[in-house]
Amino acid sequence: MGRKRSRLETYAAILDAVGSGAVKASQIMSVANLSWSVFKDSLKLLVLKGLIDEKKFGKRKIYTLTRRGEETLTRLMLLAHDFALRWSNMEIKVEIEREKIV
Repeated sequence: MGRKRSRLETYAAILDAVGSGAVKASQIMSVANLSWSVFKDSLKLLVLKGLIDEKKFGKRKIYTLTRRGEETLTRLMLLAHDFALRWSNMEIKVEIEREKIV
């Protein structure tokens, strides 16, 4: 069993799922791989913060990213990419230091 995701990771997974084309709650929940209780609370917050737009069509609800949501998702992706690069650079530095020691 893996570690529990942070709230930020949960929000990013939902934004990414919606940005990838999932529009119904069940689709988003499935793509983001979240339980219903975690999903509904997180989705509610993202809608309240104006990152996701909720449109009602009769009994059905459709979710889309707002412009702010798209910008936030882009920033999160860039941040994740930057940390991945820093981490790989750090690993390279560690390997160089190990070679110097040996």
